[in-house]
Amino acid sequence: MYTVRIEVVYATTSQSWSADVDCEKGCTVAQALRIAATLDVFESAPIDRADGYSVWGKVVDSNYELAEGDRLEVLRGLDHDPMQLRRMNADR
Repeated sequence: MYTVRIEVVYATTSQSWSADVDCEKGCTVAQALRIAATLDVFESAPIDRADGYSVWGKVVDSNYELAEGDRLEVLRGLDHDPMQLRRMNADR
């Protein structure tokens, strides 16, 4: 059986998590996340509640097939609306 190694990453404003994950060739985002969720490094990271996924900055869905060396980024919602923050800063 051929395996591929990918990197799974997740970040908040105060912390980041990253780990290499070995999965079968043809592994999807959903399958890779199931494997990553079992790793100690992601024990406190809510990767199961993702708002989306990207591979090297390109948005993908959970059925996207990963390739050797891909960087799977687990996306989360914004803490603050960027437009509102700009308005608040402009008012200062």
